[in-house]
Amino acid sequence: MDTQFSSLEEMWEDRRKTKRSGNSSVLAKVGRSLVPAVSWALWLTHNASIFRGQQRYMENTWGYVVGFMKAWER
Repeated sequence: MDTQFSSLEEMWEDRRKTKRSGNSSVLAKVGRSLVPAVSWALWLTHNASIFRGQQRYMENTWGYVVGFMKAWER
C-alpha cells in the first residue's frame, strides 16, 4: 500500500483506482479495509474514554483494528 499520499483525497482516489482495476491481491484488500478499521477503532476507543472513563491505550485500539480486519476478510 502506498503511504506517500499528500492528502486524504489523494489516498481515497488511489483506493478507488485499485478497486476499479479489479486488483484482488492481499495487499489491495488490506488497503481497502485498513482505513475504515482504524477509523472505527479510534472512534470506539474515543467513546470508551469519554463515556465510560476508560484510559485510551494503543494496544486496545490495535486490538480492535486487528479484530475488524479478521472479521471483514470473510
